[in-house]
Amino acid sequence: MPGHLNIFQRAMLQWNELQPYNAVHVVRFALPLEMDRLRRVIEGSLAQRGIGHLTLDRRRGTYQYRPAGVPIEIRGADEIGAGGGGTACVAQLEHELNTPFRIDRPFCPVRFFVLPERDAFSLGAAYFHAAADAESMILLLRGIVAGYAGAGEAYPTPPFDCHPRRHDRWWQYRPGLFMRKLAAIPFELRTMRRAVRLHLRDADDLRNRVRLMRVGSGTLEALLVTAKGWGVTVHDLLLALLLRALAPLAPRRGAKARRRNIALGSIVNVRGECGIDRERTFGLYLGSFVVSHAVPEGVDLRALATDLRGQTGRIKRRKLYLATPLELAFAGRVFNLCSTRRRKQFYHKHHPLAGGISNMSLDPYWQPGNTARPADYFRAVSTGPATPLVLSATTYNRGMTCALSCRAGVFTPAGMDEFQARFDAELKRLEGGA
Repeated sequence: MPGHLNIFQRAMLQWNELQPYNAVHVVRFALPLEMDRLRRVIEGSLAQRGIGHLTLDRRRGTYQYRPAGVPIEIRGADEIGAGGGGTACVAQLEHELNTPFRIDRPFCPVRFFVLPERDAFSLGAAYFHAAADAESMILLLRGIVAGYAGAGEAYPTPPFDCHPRRHDRWWQYRPGLFMRKLAAIPFELRTMRRAVRLHLRDADDLRNRVRLMRVGSGTLEALLVTAKGWGVTVHDLLLALLLRALAPLAPRRGAKARRRNIALGSIVNVRGECGIDRERTFGLYLGSFVVSHAVPEGVDLRALATDLRGQTGRIKRRKLYLATPLELAFAGRVFNLCSTRRRKQFYHKHHPLAGGISNMSLDPYWQPGNTARPADYFRAVSTGPATPLVLSATTYNRGMTCALSCRAGVFTPAGMDEFQARFDAELKRLEGGA
């Protein structure tokens, strides 16, 4: 029986019409590469999980998985023209984020690539983001890692429920949420009216450029200790660091200017609110919220993080991120009335975010000391038309990897390098005691 696309999935399909809206997870194996065995493990895992080929019906808003019928794409280094190393990995991430899936016919929503090293290798999984969220891919790759390591019994891979309920019409059975959202609309509109728009150099260039930033165990420990000592979450502190790094790149913001705040979006995993079997559900369950701040020159990092904590705390207490489908449904209707040219500038004009963040800790998904734990894991995601920059922060195995995706029509390579240098410097300051 076909599943029904939820509102967030429909929005991603709209974004995908302008520029491929994909995400990529990369998992590193501290084992020698045996390509034939890896291929068998991947094919067996997808078959066992029930992820064969996907058919989308945009008009009816439905989708359906069938067990087989289309080939699974698994490309080795000789096919992608890359060897090991960070440069090859970044180039492949950019390629996967910018290469579309053929969704006009049955297709496998995941494709794989391999980057070999000496006595080790990395497996990348690029996926059509409208089909699945990050947690779905983590569970899928966890089974593949266990199968390749010969420890499949540690992480059983029962079939996924690939046609779960939508769980996006919260307002129908949570009238209090609906009323809180209505009450928040005037404030949210003022926030967007006061948010700066980054300079849009080329509205037609929605390509993704990528940078990788590795955060070592010492810096991560400083981040965790600082957040705890200041009474903020790690996410709040990352938002503050992101704002500090972005502020010099924003347009000049005088005290009398209407648009003088920098707005950032955050993605929220709402599976815990849905009452679903998280281990067996393959789908997309996300919410989002926005924070903003003027970030005056010389602002103290602790004061900035504390201000942001006030904003995120109110949003979380009122669970306003669950009302994201209402915003996306309204925006989607207006979006459909626009020409292609206007669609490419729609969010830049009406919902001007300077960036966004997706923050996940993956250690809870693996049992400590298990031989099936990968050596490393990180993620990257397309910016789409909704934001010019996304920071995907992945904490795993006493370290953090931040993948920076930037829209080429907004950020030049030099601008990305400047942002990366500022963000890295802000992180390192924490080690010395910010």
